[in-house]
Amino acid sequence: QHAVVIEQGAIGICLDSADQAYQQNRLTFPNDDSALFHYNRVLAQQPGHPEAQAGINRIVERYHGMARRALERGETDRSQRYVARGLNIDPQHAGLQGINEELARLAAAPPPASGALARR
Repeated sequence: QHAVVIEQGAIGICLDSADQAYQQNRLTFPNDDSALFHYNRVLAQQPGHPEAQAGINRIVERYHGMARRALERGETDRSQRYVARGLNIDPQHAGLQGINEELARLAAAPPPASGALARR
């Protein structure tokens, strides 16, 4: 029973560290002190831990929101970075996949004609 109490205490510390990192927008970087790192430490001790799983889902959702907003501002490179980070965690995330497809369409589209060429 003593070992279980120590394990629960360690998990609580990891969850607190993960929440703090999340609030400071350290989602996946630095590698050894990010929210993802700390949630994964919890999952290594207790696979399927609901708070850790929910925390990882929040990270992916934050990347989804940041990617969408960057795309809306026309910041395609930034949006692509956020999409890549989110898909690295959850390759099946439908929202991130959709933004990734939109970015691919934009990259494949011909550039708009310049004003000088359009007036000829």
